[in-house]
Amino acid sequence: MLVAVLAGLVAGAFWGLTFIAPLAISPFTAFDLTVARYLVYGTLSLPPVVALARGGGLDRRIVADSIWLAAGGFIGYFVIMAIAVKLSGVAVVALIVGTLPLVIAIIGNRGAERTPWRALLAPLVLIGAGLAVANLDAARDLMLESPESLPRFLLGVLLSWIAVALWA
Repeated sequence: MLVAVLAGLVAGAFWGLTFIAPLAISPFTAFDLTVARYLVYGTLSLPPVVALARGGGLDRRIVADSIWLAAGGFIGYFVIMAIAVKLSGVAVVALIVGTLPLVIAIIGNRGAERTPWRALLAPLVLIGAGLAVANLDAARDLMLESPESLPRFLLGVLLSWIAVALWA
């Protein structure tokens, strides 16, 4: 049990680095970070893919779909999220991106309706209200400090939601 808890804490810490890294990589851009990150991921993924391909366990269509999803969804998500962090700050973007499990649950519930929507309504409203309060508070603080920064902040919020849509 202790190993599982520690593994969860380490995974959470690495996930949190996703939001801090774009602020710490100056003079490099979010695109530079993304390219480096996925070159490492691709290099580490290559041996198992080659092994599966040699054993006949991979269909070319699956490989092509995987590359398309990785390039379009995940890389696009990370670049947009990194830009949003620079525009709106870590806290706001982390709050919005933190809704991903909820967004994915909603998407997964569509059509089949495995969980009645009535049962999901209260949690959805509470999460939405929490996001609104947190983001409105951050926007208010920004307005008090430098009103001219509000459009940048709002663009960062919009980009955060686009990143969520790309991931989902």
